[in-house]
Amino acid sequence: MLLADVNLTTGLDHQCRRDLEHCGWFGECCGGHTCRQLHRNYQICDKLNPTICDTASVTVPVVTIDAVNNAGSTVNGTAGGQSLANVLTNDSLNGTSPVLLADVNLTQVSTTNAGVT
Repeated sequence: MLLADVNLTTGLDHQCRRDLEHCGWFGECCGGHTCRQLHRNYQICDKLNPTICDTASVTVPVVTIDAVNNAGSTVNGTAGGQSLANVLTNDSLNGTSPVLLADVNLTQVSTTNAGVT
């Protein structure tokens, strides 16, 4: 089936479920809650025979990440050292903390010191 051959309608039977488990519209969660799954109903109709239709739904799992700012300890500028043992300790992934390095891709975005790695 090609998209050019059908009419696609989304948002049918929109219902917002407030159980914090599901939400009824992509990108919109009920009352500002975090959703673990997003649902969307859609209908496909044949363009040549518009009365030939079928309705279905799609469920998309949502990953939530909460990266919390860190403040490390002072490091001797001459001797060097470790300011913070693990930047992931206070972060969470899907509500689980601490985050394990094996479960995420960690990238240094910026630093104020070229010697920081």
